[in-house]
Amino acid sequence: MQLGLTLRVTIAALVALVLAQYLAMPLPLWTVLTAVIVTQMSVGRSLKVTLDYFVGTLGGALYGGAIAVLVPHASEAALLAVLAVAIAPLALIAAIKPSLNVAPITAIIVLLVPSMTHATPLDSAIYRVLEVALGGITGLAVSFLVLPSSAHRQVLVAAARTLDLMVRALGELLGGLTHGLDIATLHQLQDVIGQALVELDSFALEAERERSARLSTEPDTGPLRRTLLRLRHDLVMIRISDKRETQLPKLGIIPVQDKESKKTLWVNTSFGNFRNRIREHHGIREKELTDFSPKHQINVVTVDTDENYTPQLLKLFKVRNKSVKSV
Repeated sequence: MQLGLTLRVTIAALVALVLAQYLAMPLPLWTVLTAVIVTQMSVGRSLKVTLDYFVGTLGGALYGGAIAVLVPHASEAALLAVLAVAIAPLALIAAIKPSLNVAPITAIIVLLVPSMTHATPLDSAIYRVLEVALGGITGLAVSFLVLPSSAHRQVLVAAARTLDLMVRALGELLGGLTHGLDIATLHQLQDVIGQALVELDSFALEAERERSARLSTEPDTGPLRRTLLRLRHDLVMIRISDKRETQLPKLGIIPVQDKESKKTLWVNTSFGNFRNRIREHHGIREKELTDFSPKHQINVVTVDTDENYTPQLLKLFKVRNKSVKSV
């Protein structure tokens, strides 16, 4: 993905320079810079940046050109005053709407370039718009034709990364049941998940822009985004229990295998103290889970291996439906 962007930016810069020189643009620099700026990671983002850059340039050129033509500025003091009048309102607009931050830059170019190229302010404004338009078209065309990157594909990559982070956070959360919960680590993971979701939203907006412009036939990303948000804020724990966990029969000396460590231990199940320790340990873990779940807003349902699990799950669904409706 990064190599593809590198190739697109390089080709866009070279093509823009060739076209600007072929069309005898006064300042090919602005054509090349525009082509580089609008060539983005995805087609959808390139389309948005091109439109924003062109609108900002057109607005800055019209306003800066009008100020330069209507307000005399033969002296240095007059030029400073005209420059202030041209920049101040455009800088305010750029502060309110950052996508138009090129407008004050364009106004500066329209005002100052004529003194270096001996062109009229009107010619400077017109050529500035033409140079930016040529660079924007070049960058957009390269984004379409050279290893085009779909925003929808980036949405899927970002979603997979977000799910990986959620798995890590869930591991830390469940690990807190046995070795204590590292709050700092969990908060750090939650912050990273939040950043990943913000990145996912930005890619999703680009994907929707591609769909709106008929540049993509991929499905709507809305359901995927909503599902990930629910996964982040929603956790249900289904616990499978068996009466033999606390009521181990007297079987004498038997081998017991630890499924996690794969180690086999020989225990005397007929020894009364052993069975008591099993029950005590189970009771401690049961209390830890009971205290832990409400604190972290986790729904827990316990299903016994000898019972029908349907009633327990139906009860859980009713509780969750009420909580969702109350939000």
